[in-house]
Amino acid sequence: MKFLIGLLSLLLSINVAAQQIHFSKAEQYDYRNGDYSVVGKVGGLLYTYRANKGNYYLDAYNDSMQREHTVVLDFFPTKIYQTQFINYPDKIIVLYQAIERGKVIQYAALLNEKGLLQGRPLVLDEARTGIFGASGSYFNSAISENKDQIAIYRVGVKNKQLNLSCNFLNSQLEKQGRLEKNYDTHGNEDIQAALLDNAGNLYLPVLSNSKEGGNILVIEKATNQINNHPFSFDGAHSSGLFFKIDNQTNQLYCCGFYAQRKNSTIDGVLFMTRRLDSFESKPVQLLSFSDRLKEATGNGLRRGFNNFQARQLIIRNDGGFVLIAEDYSTSYRNGGMGYNGYYSSYYSPFMMGAQTIREYRYGDIVALSYNAAGQQEFSSFIRKDQYSEEDGGLFSSYAFFNSGGALGFLYNDYDRRRSQITLAGLDASGKIATHALYSVGSSDPDWLPRAGKQISAKELVVPCLEKKQICFAKIVL
Repeated sequence: MKFLIGLLSLLLSINVAAQQIHFSKAEQYDYRNGDYSVVGKVGGLLYTYRANKGNYYLDAYNDSMQREHTVVLDFFPTKIYQTQFINYPDKIIVLYQAIERGKVIQYAALLNEKGLLQGRPLVLDEARTGIFGASGSYFNSAISENKDQIAIYRVGVKNKQLNLSCNFLNSQLEKQGRLEKNYDTHGNEDIQAALLDNAGNLYLPVLSNSKEGGNILVIEKATNQINNHPFSFDGAHSSGLFFKIDNQTNQLYCCGFYAQRKNSTIDGVLFMTRRLDSFESKPVQLLSFSDRLKEATGNGLRRGFNNFQARQLIIRNDGGFVLIAEDYSTSYRNGGMGYNGYYSSYYSPFMMGAQTIREYRYGDIVALSYNAAGQQEFSSFIRKDQYSEEDGGLFSSYAFFNSGGALGFLYNDYDRRRSQITLAGLDASGKIATHALYSVGSSDPDWLPRAGKQISAKELVVPCLEKKQICFAKIVL
């Protein structure tokens, strides 16, 4: 009932949402090689990050998105490869990678509530680039839910050996340990994103090639040793998995989709739990789909959920769960005119003389709710069809937020001619209500919902591009 009341309050506020959208002042920006991020609230101000032509800035805004001050991050090296910001009530931690002398170097720096550097940046690790320069991901990070623990890790597989190096830090950027280990994977090569619990223990899921199971490698902070915990999906083949740690229940959850035969039609939802203290597991739940549900995807019985990827997992207080997934695929075609799309002009492949063009399709969102016994309570689809070319799906997908009483999805609803910002709300019975918040005209900024960040229970901040400028929109729900 609280969930439903919260949703009704949310939808009532949506009716006046046009009066609750605040834009920051636009700044010069080159979207082909620039960078941006919503940092979050620090010291009562909202911080955002932007990089343009080798210059790096933090902008601080008040509640009306009026800029209070700008910090030049002049300690950044000339060429930054990746950045990640962690915000606290009174400080900011920035993790950044720089390309220097043929190497990618991982740094960490501590900023105060004004965005000013405190002490010297830490050098955590380095890796050599290839002969043609940096490509792909060199270092990854895992942040605990309470933000007190940070892990910077590098992982790869060569000759059936998993090579792992990891640096552990606390929220004061004090080094808590370093680990370098080789582990025999026996052919397990599908490495998932690592998770970090509030005690500082790292969990690295590694799926087998058949995806019938795998191992969870646990690096215990107390011993700095790797422990291996195998798991099995009872002969099923997994697809589009999502792993999550719940520090309150002290459990690790795995949820996604499964097929009874490899490379065949998706048959249903897979759900697995493991206790973090003993790694004791309950039987894996394989929750099959009806033909009617497969047909509801609009992809036909044979394709059904084949392209759906798990995006969020909400564990309910009654032991049930809600899986949020999105229909996503990429493809290639050889030159020629394609479907294009409202946003494809940002990265027009014809302007670059491309012979092979990569296409991005982000389709429907589905919410699947199950009770503790594994019985499906509802399946609800948010219908959308987003297509673009050579842009990495920059304007596609959605921003997700949880107000504590409602679930919301913000996305661009566009075709070849127009676009509008749409907000969908999901209630406890699976009913979906959608509202158009904002119509994008030729002179309006283009929103990037996938890069949005929830900064409070009823505030969402989304970066926007406007020709050769960038700004940020704050939505007060």
